[in-house]
Amino acid sequence: MKTLTSMVEPYYAILEKILLKSPCQVKDSQGKISDAYACRLMVLGSFISELTDLGLYPQQKTGTTLEMSVATLQAHLETFQISTYDTHNYAEMAKYDEHVEHTKKPNPFDYTLSVSSTSNPRDRKYYLGHGIVSHARCAETLNLSGLPAKVVSKMPSPVLESHRRHMELQAKK
Repeated sequence: MKTLTSMVEPYYAILEKILLKSPCQVKDSQGKISDAYACRLMVLGSFISELTDLGLYPQQKTGTTLEMSVATLQAHLETFQISTYDTHNYAEMAKYDEHVEHTKKPNPFDYTLSVSSTSNPRDRKYYLGHGIVSHARCAETLNLSGLPAKVVSKMPSPVLESHRRHMELQAKK
């Protein structure tokens, strides 16, 4: 029960931390964090959603009130997916499209349609750094990676010295 409590406590501490201050790390061209509110809402909403799906929110649980094994809780906590905010600058995206179209070298043997003349929009990856700014690193500051494993690695062995002696005696037979 103590291990279960130790596994969920850091998540409640992180929730409190997000409630007090935005985890936003993305700065605008002037070096200011300008989308902290929207970033915080996205991270907080997905974090609360993950806790709720596990039954850990709104009522905070402890080892005595959790109805799952250490292994099950660990597996669920390690799959937490925190959604993050993307900032979109459509003028910069259009400018990038224009730049790409003007820097293409014409190939007389290329009969494919150019990207701008098709009806398919370019995907998010295409514009990352060129009009779309990802806030993925804001979620990374929460340091969720490996939290459950750290707790489990500190669990004392359930095998007592008397068990070890018994096994040694059995091995000699």
